[in-house]
Amino acid sequence: MKKDFEKFSISYDAESADLSGHKINAKDLGEAISAMADLLDEATLLYTKGGADVELMVTTPAKKGSIIVDFLVQASSPATLDVLKHIGFTTAGGALGIPTLINTIKKLKNRKIVRINVDSRSTQATVITEDGEIQCDKKIAEMIGNKKIRDSLHKIIQAPLHDKPNAKFKILDSKHHEVLAVEENRLENFNPMPSGSLEEISVENIHINISFAQVNFDSKRGWKIVLPDGKEKSALMQDAYFLSKAKANEQAFKKGDLYEAKIRVTTTERPIRSTILYEVKEITRHLVKKEDRII
Repeated sequence: MKKDFEKFSISYDAESADLSGHKINAKDLGEAISAMADLLDEATLLYTKGGADVELMVTTPAKKGSIIVDFLVQASSPATLDVLKHIGFTTAGGALGIPTLINTIKKLKNRKIVRINVDSRSTQATVITEDGEIQCDKKIAEMIGNKKIRDSLHKIIQAPLHDKPNAKFKILDSKHHEVLAVEENRLENFNPMPSGSLEEISVENIHINISFAQVNFDSKRGWKIVLPDGKEKSALMQDAYFLSKAKANEQAFKKGDLYEAKIRVTTTERPIRSTILYEVKEITRHLVKKEDRII
């Protein structure tokens, strides 16, 4: 299936011995790249309500000069790539006058968030901090209040440049033209979210019978399960062995087949919207009748 894609890069500059010599700590860079994948996964999950898939790839090694890392993002639809615009990774947001997550966090200045007020009649939200408030788009407000997203931005932007003189983080377009920059005096705005800000997470592990309303053999996303009460829920298929069997056509699916499954349910309480994430951790048994089994 053809996928839409977007290219962008990140750049680290500083007057330090390592970056001046075109070098960077391997662990810092590795965590930044991993955090970029986490950021896009979580932001896409929020932005598309779990209904789309993205894949992040590093397309070239770090290049000579400033340390530059090139990324290629593949998505299941053009609309899914809009999340890059709202984060601030593409020029589209600036060209259309759309505020970005990164620029809004600059204004927030790492202040503790007390609450986020949303008007259902408006596209805007008000982020209330301990010493002021900021108006922003609802989608951006939801990302601002997400701990995973804020921690990922810290690992991408601030951590690799910590304590380096005249440091600067830049986002570049596919031709390496500057899209956005975070100067040294703004890097501390991208510390991890202050403790006590907004988010409360609870996790429940259950072992229940489920059936499948929708399957996607090519990805852990795009699955829907039917719970014992008959409700359909989008879920991540985290059982790699079961997924590989399904993809190889060793596991046949019939409508109405039941499976014993270990499910992890993660509930995240946020001021704007509480989310419940269902993950199929393991399929422990296929309950289809023996005479109907096709494997």
